Amino acid sequence: MLTKRIIPCLDVKNGSVVKGIKFKNHEVVGSIIDLATKYNEEGADELVFYDIGASTYDGIVSKKWVKSIAKVINIPFCVAGGIKNIDDAKEILNSGADKVSINSPAIDRPELIEELAKEFGSQCVVIGIDSMQINKDYVIFSKTGDEKTITNTGIKTTDWVNKVQDYGAGEIVLNCMNQDGVRKGYMNEEAINLSIQNGQVTFFSRSKNRLWTKGETSGNKLLIKDIKLDCDNDTILIKAKPIGPTCHQGTTSCFKTEDDQFSIINKLENMIETRMVETDPNSYTSTLIEKGIKEISKKLTEEAGETSISAVTNDGRVTDESADLIYHLLVLLKTQGLSFSDVTKELERRNSNQ
Repeated sequence: MLTKRIIPCLDVKNGSVVKGIKFKNHEVVGSIIDLATKYNEEGADELVFYDIGASTYDGIVSKKWVKSIAKVINIPFCVAGGIKNIDDAKEILNSGADKVSINSPAIDRPELIEELAKEFGSQCVVIGIDSMQINKDYVIFSKTGDEKTITNTGIKTTDWVNKVQDYGAGEIVLNCMNQDGVRKGYMNEEAINLSIQNGQVTFFSRSKNRLWTKGETSGNKLLIKDIKLDCDNDTILIKAKPIGPTCHQGTTSCFKTEDDQFSIINKLENMIETRMVETDPNSYTSTLIEKGIKEISKKLTEEAGETSISAVTNDGRVTDESADLIYHLLVLLKTQGLSFSDVTKELERRNSNQ
């Protein structure tokens, strides 16, 4: 039986560790040395560092931080980034790395795999493969370090996996671009059974080392609406209704996306929901909700009129009046069992029919 190893992979760009979602929107998450030290101390078996910008812009990974890593950790580590020939690999290995990894350079010239294997041994040659599911097939992509340069090679992932082994690759790091960075929860059998039993999404928490029901402390739960298996019966899709924000920062997602400008909408909706259940005599929202739909509709009409008047008179208050209008619209929607997302879905539907 093969030994299971924990090997964190860190993406590096411009000298810092970065993390994206599905190979996009990379953000700095920390120092290379600090994170290398942390993983080393916490028991990682090995580390892999990808300089994701090197091949993209015809550069090579910095030997400076490779040498720095070698000084602070005592576990094997692999380095990737723009290694195009034996001399490039030799410099990285002499800087302290135990292995080198190649991705786009191998796609451009597969013979490079064989050359490196003959020079340093297959155990030293790791092939990085960035794979994405398109329709029913998985294909490999090159130059994935930047959204502007990502290229679909058209090569099937399985074909490439077989080919790199034939050329002498010792190891393969297979990245699934569709799933990268989405942080889907881990469920063991107990977690699945408990989720079905209590109707709330429950995971096995690696950090707590126990079953953990989302919202057990914050109250921001995920109520299960549907559970489905995929065609191979090895993946579960759970559709859930969030009660409150799913992120501790009060947003619907833990990831910054193009929809981040609507995070305040989510916060306001959560506040309105709270006021509908827990009344506060000092809260304008609670008082408005208690007065009923007629008063809410009246206020919404007033705010719409004030916004229009502000635009006509050019008094510089259009933004302020629009904020009042949107707030009262959110209150009205919530009291009708709706949310702002229902409005955006309708707009999307109409736009698709244009």
